Amino acid sequence: MKKTCLFAVGLAVALPWLTSCASMSSMIGKTTYDPASYGTTALIETASSPKSVTSDAVAAARQLAKRNLTEADGAKLMDALLSQKNWKVRVALLQTMAEKQMTYLRDDLAEYAMEAPDAETAVQAGVTVMALTSDQEKALKFAGTLLIKGLYPAQRARAARLIANTFPEYAERLFIKALEDETSASAATLMCEFLAQKGTEKSLPVLDGIANDVARIYQADKYLDNVKTTSESVRAAAVRGAERLRVLQ
Repeated sequence: MKKTCLFAVGLAVALPWLTSCASMSSMIGKTTYDPASYGTTALIETASSPKSVTSDAVAAARQLAKRNLTEADGAKLMDALLSQKNWKVRVALLQTMAEKQMTYLRDDLAEYAMEAPDAETAVQAGVTVMALTSDQEKALKFAGTLLIKGLYPAQRARAARLIANTFPEYAERLFIKALEDETSASAATLMCEFLAQKGTEKSLPVLDGIANDVARIYQADKYLDNVKTTSESVRAAAVRGAERLRVLQ
């Protein structure tokens, strides 16, 4: 699979949920300087410094996407990401890493995505890793890890969508495993919907179990197209799948 394809898919997974650049600009306010007038080192320092106001640090991180950056510069951005306390700045740094194709940071970012301090950063870290991953096997492994072990419901929901859209031949096996412990209604609904439509007889036990476990509670959320999902949404999808598969037996 080509890198550009993975990048596009990764963006499609996460960007509807993340704040757009335009709306983020309105949230963080005006900068106190012209980023274009700062040298690269000064921009890195501005993006890294805990003394920088949010608007200045975000603007610096974005401006760096327009500069010629060395691997040493990239390492400094990684250090800034790890020390930065503001999620908006972290997201901007990650977007720059993706745009500049800092593939040498890919493995470190994959680890970071699993322990990011908040959902916004975690989702963007996942998008960035996908943008830096050209190998299909590594991309699938990373998406599967996010699905099974991701700390945040938003991560897992978007990992489920990524797998369903990009790796459908592996989705059933991964979804059956993930549904054992999934608590997000968005993630569970997507996985049950996929199995309801494309699952084989292997999916029947898990779908039947979910459909009949009326005491199981899923966290209501809306990480898929901003549509609220609940425990009822999950069970309804499981019921449809279980009924379809019974007919095929």
